[in-house]
Amino acid sequence: MSKFKCDKKNGRSGKMKIYRNVNESRLGGVCAGFADHLGISHFFARAGFIVGLFSPISWLLCIAYIICWFLLDPMPEHRKEKVDVEYDENIRSYRPKTVFSKTESSSIRIARAKDRLARARKRVEALEEFVTSKKYQMQKEFSKMEKE
Repeated sequence: MSKFKCDKKNGRSGKMKIYRNVNESRLGGVCAGFADHLGISHFFARAGFIVGLFSPISWLLCIAYIICWFLLDPMPEHRKEKVDVEYDENIRSYRPKTVFSKTESSSIRIARAKDRLARARKRVEALEEFVTSKKYQMQKEFSKMEKE
């Protein structure tokens, strides 16, 4: 999956577009839209904005919020349902794709897969060695005698 999408309206490619999330909005959906774009919690985006209001540039933040409110489009319906996902090898599961997602190079992923296969092969060899041993046969016979 590519991090670039094609904008259907004008046909040009670009990075993921930022939208106002009006469904999860508290005021205008700007903080929720930026949080969705960055892949962070809405709470942290709003908290960061509120903390910024207590800084010396609070007037600038208010103006930027109002400008974004008018310039950013609301999130279209097709974006609300479809979420891009990618496979994360660290958690061995799929997760939503964010702008902070950085996939490792193929050589690193192949080396990690080879290492996992080598460890799995060693575990299988140890299991085969145990199953074919006399100790296993003896334990199996004892368990049969206990059942009788």
